[in-house]
Amino acid sequence: ATEWQMAHQAFLAGDLPKALKHVNFSIELNENVCKSHVLKGRILMEQGQLDQASAAFAQAEKLDSKNADAWYYQGILAERIDRKEDALQRYLGAGELDTSNPQYAIAAAEMMMAMDRLDDAEKFLLERKTNFDHAAGIKQTLGHIAMLRGKPEIAAPLFNEARLLAPDDSTVI
Repeated sequence: ATEWQMAHQAFLAGDLPKALKHVNFSIELNENVCKSHVLKGRILMEQGQLDQASAAFAQAEKLDSKNADAWYYQGILAERIDRKEDALQRYLGAGELDTSNPQYAIAAAEMMMAMDRLDDAEKFLLERKTNFDHAAGIKQTLGHIAMLRGKPEIAAPLFNEARLLAPDDSTVI
């Protein structure tokens, strides 16, 4: 656990070689910890080692097929190599495994938007509105859909709600 924490801290600080060293040692100590393989995959993905990252995520999923992060980061990897449908399926899977995290729903909706499926993205988010009524990212994404449709009068109140829900989040502002 200590090695994983050091790896995670180094990752967050941007020291990827140090993060990889610690996560590899963590895996040496116990190769059956799913989150270690997820973190290793994230580090490798940031280093541009996509095949090795994919193998790490696959190992994480093998250890725990219900780990939403393993699904989510495989979606990010698929998106990076322009496999939109694979990415969407991964994001949807992550969202099914963890229905409390709006990040997964937002990623799925954004992928639908990238696939020019605005109606599907809007419907998808609105179906989850009760679960995420106070999620700034959901409001913001619905605002982006309205803007893409050329409806700023609908987007503006959604963006304002997002701003009120996350006043300190510069990406929302």
